[in-house]
This record gives sequence, structure tokens and C-alpha cells, in this order.
Amino acid sequence: MQDILAESDARMLTELLGDVRDGILITDEVGRIRYVNGAAIHILGLTGNIRGRFFDDVCAIYDFDTNEKIDSPIKQALEEKISVGLRINSGIRWPDGSFTYLSATSTPIVGKDGKVRGTSSLFRDITRLRRLELKLEENQQYLRTIFSAVAVGLLIVDSSCNVVDLNRSAEQILETAAHSAIGRRFGDIFKCQNSIEAGCGNGKYCQKCPMNYHLLQAAASTGSYNDRFDVALHRVDDNRVIWLRVDIATVAANDDKHIIVSLIDISERKIYEYELEQAKAVAEAANTAKGQFLANMSHELRTPITGMVGMIDHTLRTKLTDYQRDNLNSAKECSEYLLNIINDILDFSKLESGSLKLENLRFDLMKNLHQVLSSHTKAAMEKGLYIKAQFADNLPRYISGDALRIRQILHNLISNAIKFTNSGGVTVKVVRGERLGSPTLEFSIRDTGIGMVKADLSKLFKPFSQVDGSSTRRFGGTGLGLRITKELVDLMSGGVGVSSKAGEGSIFSFWIPCHEVNEADDVVRYRSVYVNPTPRRNTNDTDDDIADLMKYCMDELSK
Repeated sequence: MQDILAESDARMLTELLGDVRDGILITDEVGRIRYVNGAAIHILGLTGNIRGRFFDDVCAIYDFDTNEKIDSPIKQALEEKISVGLRINSGIRWPDGSFTYLSATSTPIVGKDGKVRGTSSLFRDITRLRRLELKLEENQQYLRTIFSAVAVGLLIVDSSCNVVDLNRSAEQILETAAHSAIGRRFGDIFKCQNSIEAGCGNGKYCQKCPMNYHLLQAAASTGSYNDRFDVALHRVDDNRVIWLRVDIATVAANDDKHIIVSLIDISERKIYEYELEQAKAVAEAANTAKGQFLANMSHELRTPITGMVGMIDHTLRTKLTDYQRDNLNSAKECSEYLLNIINDILDFSKLESGSLKLENLRFDLMKNLHQVLSSHTKAAMEKGLYIKAQFADNLPRYISGDALRIRQILHNLISNAIKFTNSGGVTVKVVRGERLGSPTLEFSIRDTGIGMVKADLSKLFKPFSQVDGSSTRRFGGTGLGLRITKELVDLMSGGVGVSSKAGEGSIFSFWIPCHEVNEADDVVRYRSVYVNPTPRRNTNDTDDDIADLMKYCMDELSK
């Protein structure tokens, strides 16, 4: 009866083990196979009658790292009388060169008398899992290689602001080694002056430290945190100040939060920027001194030259021979031309230094426009050119602003138009306009002169610049007129434009805000602007500034 029950139990156990998906193999006390289920036959590739044979004779297990055959865990379990597992990266090598990674555990079966009766072994095919692990290890190694090789210093900081990892570049920047940095705070690693006594975050000035502040903010943030800042750190060891550009970002890491800190040593850049600032300050000081020198020299030269013009005008009113009158007119022409150049340099130096101030007086716009045109009529007629005015009917009579500078702008543009036009003429157009809801005055000076190609337009409005270097010799001028024009219009909160075509002429335009008023101020003096495309001859005008200099000239002549 007991034999029948034992046979029944064995049959039931066999059926039960046969349905298990893991391989199960049972041996006797010397290692001969007594039982193997279907899963083990499939996993281990067993064929034929294997009952009663030793495991190592029917299945070879290899260490894939060394490609050497190794003992099965069954043999070790019998010898050592303990459960033995299969080492990692081991399994079966198939004839086609493929591998099956195995996980195996062999456990000795011990009887009631304490003697080993055999072993039970569990085999599992872990090929798919192991390949995923190897791929993951490969990816981790790849990322680690990048992490170590990148030129930017990288630190990984936990939510307690302790460093958990850093790359080679960070070691170089912080002048430390990974084994001494991990587990410590940034200031302690760097040996920051604020951290020496009480540790990073506890020093007297740590609360003002940008690095400490941003790390604490990142650690306390509930969402993502990203920021960039520059920080100067004072190292105690060598008393150096090191500038770092720091980027901080948070990433989730399992149940914790990690803070990624990137470091770039910008100390050399900061030194360069400081030297650049110093050089800039020196250059600006030199430029200011140059401008002051030009302004002073222009004043010193303009005073006697203006006196010369006045004295020549005074002499021209006396009885002279034709030869004397021609000589004096030539002298006056040269003096006024030189005075124009000095005035341009003086205005340019004032504009460059920011010392030129605009007046804001009420004046008669129409009177000023007609005065400007009439002063150029003779010059145009002498070249056989027409000069026409196209003034809109709705122009205001009176406006507020700097009448002298508006006339100066118009004089510059009209003089250039006459200078570079050999046939045809010049048309001056003024209309009302509107920009951004505010009223404006729109001026344009069109000529039928030599014009310019598109590539040359970029050279305009630059100091001491002309489109063609030869034009200085052909037409004269310093190349400052258009630059001064642009600067003056900019001071008036307006704008300048130009369009041109070679051989067909040019259109220079500008606009300024229009501030209409009801009347002109009584104190407005219509001072002269020295442009003189062709000098006036035999004039009876006596400008105030020339009259004021008569005493100076007489004093100089009497020395």
C-alpha cells in the first residue's frame, strides 16, 4: 500500500514539475541525473536518454568573459554542501555561435540522517534580460565617457546640496579629486574663503553667496529650476579670485532630486573684459581730449578768420581799383571757405562730445525757408541751374525749434545738390506729414546731378567720408556736412533718408517733429550760417558776430 502511495505521489510531483516554466533537474548523491523536466530539456538543449548520466557530460557551461568551460553548480553543491549559483555572464554556447545566458541555483538534498542524497537545480533562460542589462551598461558607460570627457565642469548635487558626482573638468576647475569631493558641499570643496570657519552655507557671508543661494533655491523648488549666473569665488589657498559661469538645472532621480551644475572658468575672459574696459576708458578720454582740442582750435581760428572777412568787407566798401577789388574778393572767398571748414569741425566736435545744445524758440518757418533758398539762388544761376521751391499750402506759419540748425541742415543739403549738379537743377519740397500719430515736417531736396550707385550709399553720413575720394579734389569739402546733418536731425528726434541712381540724380530727405505755434518770439536773431557755395560779393549786410569782432581785428592790426 505504501509503495502505491509513493508511486502516486511521485507521478503527481512529476506532472506538477513538468508544467513549471523554469528548468528543474534532480541528481543523486554523486551527480547522476535522476529527473529533468521539459523546460530544462528545452533550456539546456538536452537530447537523447540522459537519465543516469553526469550533468557535465551532457551540458557544457561556459564563462562568456573568458570563453572557458566551467564546472556546473551541481558539482560545487555536492562538494561544498551548500547552495551554489551560476556566475554572471555564463551559459551555453551553441554550435551556430549564439549564446544562452543562464541563471542557475543548485541546492543539496539532505536526508534525515544528515547525509546528502542528491541535488535539486533550478535553471532559467535570462538571455533577453541579460542583453538588456548589457545594453544598459553600455549606454551608462557611454554617458559616463561623455560626462568625463566634456570640457565643461559638471557636478551632480543631491537635495541636501552635497556633491554626489563630478567629472574630470570639474576636478580641474575646483582643483580637487572625486574621492575627496563626493559627499561635501561646493564651498568646502573649493575652499571658499567664506566656508573655512563654519563650513559651506554657515559662514558669515554665505547668505549673500550666489552659488549657495541658487543651490538652495533649486533644492527647495517643487518643479523644474533653471538659472544661469556669473560668480566670483575667493580661494583661500592661493588668495586667487576665480570667475565662474554657472548653469543650474534640476532633474528627478528616483525618489530624490538631483541638481546638475555646469561650471565654466571665465577668469581669463573677465580679465580681458576689464582690460578692454580700461582701454575703452583711455580711448574715450583721448577722444574727448581730441574733441576738446578741435573745439578750442576751431574757436581760436574762427575768431581771427571771421575778423578777416569783416575787414575785407569793410575794405570793399572803400574806393578800390578793379585789380584790388578782384584780389580782395578772392581773399574773401578763400577766407569764407576756410571758415566753413572750421565751422564744420567745430560742430562735429560738439556733436561728438554731446555738448551741442538745441534752442527751442518760436520762429517764422516760411520766412526762414525763403531766406535759405534766396541765399543759394545766385550760386545755382552761376552754374546755369534752376532752383525751385515746392511748399505745401497747409504748412504752418510759425513753429518752435532751433531755426539756425534747421537752416544749417537745409544749407548743407542744398549746397551738396548744387555742387554735384552740372545741368538741370534742384527742387526743394516741404510738406506736412504724420508719423506714429504725431505731426511732422517732411523735407526733400531733389537734384539732377551725377547721382550714386547703390553700393556707395552706405558711405554717406560717415565723418570725413565721401563717395569718391577724387570728389574732394573735384568739388571740395571735408566730408563732414552729411554727418553733421544726420546728427542734428537725430538731435531733433527726426530721421534722414536718401535715394539715388548714377547719372540721374539724388533725393536727400529728412523729417522732424512739427510743433506749431501762434507767433514768433521777438528775440529770434537770424544768425548767419557759413555755407557759402559761392561767396557773396559786394554785400552790404553787417552780421552781428562780424561787427562784434571789428575791435579785435583793429587791435590785432595795430600790433
